[in-house]
Amino acid sequence: MKKNFVLATAAVAVIVAAGCSALGKQAFTDPVVSLRDVKVTGIGMTGGNLDVVLSVYNPNGYRLDATRLNYRLQVDSTPLANGVLDNRFTLQDKDSTQVHIPVTFSWSGLGAGMRSIFN
Repeated sequence: MKKNFVLATAAVAVIVAAGCSALGKQAFTDPVVSLRDVKVTGIGMTGGNLDVVLSVYNPNGYRLDATRLNYRLQVDSTPLANGVLDNRFTLQDKDSTQVHIPVTFSWSGLGAGMRSIFN
């Protein structure tokens, strides 16, 4: 009898954990990201620097905090730039915020991206 109780308790715990996991996934909606602006902040012989401004909308009913943002910029499947933004930012519930991302690019990477667009 004790063995059946333990098995039943374990089964209920697994079902509850699975249910909470499913509820958590349904309760979260990905933020919506759109491009707002791109400013050239530097040009050199090998490439340049951009300030990319994104508008990020949080459709969830709760605040989202970010301490780190990893990004990868691609044209089709050709990589142009990647990096890490270590600035903390907060997305308030049902609100948008602007996020500035410094992007460094190379002329060779930009050329490969342009060829990818035309192909």
